[in-house]
Amino acid sequence: KQWYQRRVRGLAMCGLAWLVLQQFPTVDMISPAFIGLVLMMIVNHITAYFFFKDRFLSFSQIIAYFTLCVWLVPLQMILGLVAGENVLPTSLSSRGNAQPSAYY
Repeated sequence: KQWYQRRVRGLAMCGLAWLVLQQFPTVDMISPAFIGLVLMMIVNHITAYFFFKDRFLSFSQIIAYFTLCVWLVPLQMILGLVAGENVLPTSLSSRGNAQPSAYY
């Protein structure tokens, strides 16, 4: 029964991440999808911790699982938001090259 619950939680987290990524450049921190995603990430992290607590696997296997299956989506969202802050607003001129806009 536990394997079924883990998969349902994982799919629910992916669904919530998909809903949040639909509005990606702007993240509404009080939207139900974002709050649900944060809660599901915490639950998924705790579940993974308890799963590996009783199993004797190498440290590299555990880190690989956490990196790919638990931390990948949140890390990509944070890096995408940080990268978006470094983009200067520009407008295309009639010659087709980008000119700085008057937005300050």
